[in-house]
Amino acid sequence: SLDLEKEELKESNISEEEILKLIEERKEAKKNKDFKRADEIRDGLLRDKIQLIDTREGTTYEVIG
Repeated sequence: SLDLEKEELKESNISEEEILKLIEERKEAKKNKDFKRADEIRDGLLRDKIQLIDTREGTTYEVIG
C-alpha cells in the first residue's frame, strides 16, 4: 500500500520530492546525452534503496528492501 511505501521512504533518508527532482535531472541528462550523469543519478538512488523503472510513459520508482 502507499502508506507502506511512505514508511519505507522514511527509512531510505530521501524524500519523495528529492527523488522526483533527481528523476527530472536524470531525464534532462539523458536528453542531453550525458549518460554518465544519468547513470550516476540512478546508481546513487539505488544506494538509497530507490530503484528507477523506465517505461515509455516516463520514469517511476520503487523502494526496495
